[in-house]
Amino acid sequence: MDIKRVLPGILAVALLFASVPWRSRASASLGGRDTKASVDGTVVSLPSGAAIRYANVELFSGKAKTAAYSVLTDSEGRFSLSGPAPGEYRLVASKTGYSVPEIACGGSDVRNGGTIDLAAGQNIAGVRLELLAPAAIEGTVYDANGEALAWASLEALRLVANGGKRSFATMGFAETDDHGRYRFFHLKPGEYYVSVLRVSSLEHPAESDTKGQATEVKGFRPVYYGDTVDARAATTVQLKAGEEFSGADISVRPSEVLRVRGRVLNGVTGEAMKGAITFFQRLDPEVKSNGSGGASFVENGDDGRYTQSNLTPGRYAAIAFTATPIDHRQVGGFREIELSNSSLDDVDIRVYPGEDIRGTLEMDDGGKSPSGDLKVSLYGSVQMPLRASNGEVKPDGSFVISDALPGTYDVRVHGLPEDYFVKSARMGTVDVLENGVRIGGGGSGAALVVRLSAAAARLDGTVEETEGKAACRGDVVLIPEGARRMREENYFPAKIDSSGHFAIHGIPAGDYRAFAWEDAQSVAYREPAVIEAIEGSGTRVHLDEGDKQTLKLQLIAAAGKSP
Repeated sequence: MDIKRVLPGILAVALLFASVPWRSRASASLGGRDTKASVDGTVVSLPSGAAIRYANVELFSGKAKTAAYSVLTDSEGRFSLSGPAPGEYRLVASKTGYSVPEIACGGSDVRNGGTIDLAAGQNIAGVRLELLAPAAIEGTVYDANGEALAWASLEALRLVANGGKRSFATMGFAETDDHGRYRFFHLKPGEYYVSVLRVSSLEHPAESDTKGQATEVKGFRPVYYGDTVDARAATTVQLKAGEEFSGADISVRPSEVLRVRGRVLNGVTGEAMKGAITFFQRLDPEVKSNGSGGASFVENGDDGRYTQSNLTPGRYAAIAFTATPIDHRQVGGFREIELSNSSLDDVDIRVYPGEDIRGTLEMDDGGKSPSGDLKVSLYGSVQMPLRASNGEVKPDGSFVISDALPGTYDVRVHGLPEDYFVKSARMGTVDVLENGVRIGGGGSGAALVVRLSAAAARLDGTVEETEGKAACRGDVVLIPEGARRMREENYFPAKIDSSGHFAIHGIPAGDYRAFAWEDAQSVAYREPAVIEAIEGSGTRVHLDEGDKQTLKLQLIAAAGKSP
């Protein structure tokens, strides 16, 4: 072949092909049909309707947590997502500080957080994605003399029902400046409590001699907006999207508090533990905190003595632990105390080295245990800072939970397939599903034997709103009857999907009531007074092992946003 004669023709064809745009070439290769889709629109802020510059717009495929396609809006809030393959996606717009409004059920409009079906070559234009503008709270903190307080620490709190029990969720922290001013920003719409959590000048209590009477201690208790130490009497701030609430001023002053003193002792030798750390956990709070709740971590002295201050009447776990292991073991312990109206002395806390809990995971019918990443864990009501390790289950079913500190624990198995449940768990003759795993300073001895069943019950169904149409969001919670309500693992929550369907797997046999709520975080269903009041609105369900039942539930509208 004469290359010199053929080469010009080859170059001419190559240049002609290169002059055709890539999209046109792709279409031509598929018979003139472009399989790529596109979505165009704007992102706006509510309630103003103003365009949001440089917001993220993303397409998520299925349940993926990583976006398949993404783009930023331009300086006028416009976006164009081009190139997605055909399929179903979730379309999400976001920007720091902004929040996504709730999607109303029904309707055909493309909405932020909603799903879209993209066909080959389809262009969806004119999409309007909405975000709620961030809100803010600001104010000034004063002392008892009306002077502005610098460096006071504050929290913005929301009251939620976390796992069916009321708790304060911290939504933001702030510190006052040299003029005593503070500001919380990037807040979502909702009801807020504002609390002065710490004031350094008031944190060290002063004691006074009351002539033979109980010692009076002045110290600091967290103060809420409304100038009260009682959350029930606090003034709350109801924020709307984009609102700037100012004037949330708080005055703080010394309060009468209780104080506890004692020693941290080695539980084996009785000797004082130098350098141990103590803190007190409130065991009977009306509303739990999701953090330390203002608890102080106090390092004791060389003689093992500690002082915990700024306490109020109630039941506490007095907890002590060492910051570093001793002889490769965690060391810790606690004792429960009741504070009434007097401070206490000589409250000694004995600490012990952690114990290894050995056990086996077996099938109730003698068969082979499920494969996979299974772990056996211990959970206690006392929040020990040093936690026992998870017991990874080996192929032969054995596991070891290392460094478990004194206390009573629930047993849970993580990683079970959806049709499995824990049928029994025993340490010697003790039924630990009923009584818990009790670990003391003298050694627990018996092995922990956990038996599984592969015949868990299933419950699925649909949820309707009052008008008879399918709900598109919310929560279904299966609540056990009787004494089983005492244990958190006996409650089974599930989300309602966009078509009104829900599914719950891994349910032990028993009697339950099923509830469907718009938002389970607004219902403290694990508090006795609440469940007694709402019990009649639940649907009774009896499940035997291996049952597969279907329910139709009515959505219960939220009576209010706070539990």
